[in-house]
Amino acid sequence: MLDINLSKLFFNKMEWTIGAKNILNVQDIRSNNTSSGVHSSNSGSIAMNWGRSFFTSIKFTIKQREN
Repeated sequence: MLDINLSKLFFNKMEWTIGAKNILNVQDIRSNNTSSGVHSSNSGSIAMNWGRSFFTSIKFTIKQREN
């Protein structure tokens, strides 16, 4: 898995972040030591992640005015 996020500060009050998780889109890992059971099969791979995802966030800094 490979993740990345970038942040940028605007006007010293707002921070914008964008990013991506699991850039390589790894969903399953191979295993030689799996056993089949009631809720699984012996396919040789184990589900690890749902895939690639992207996100964004905005954070504001609010300061009270001093008298």
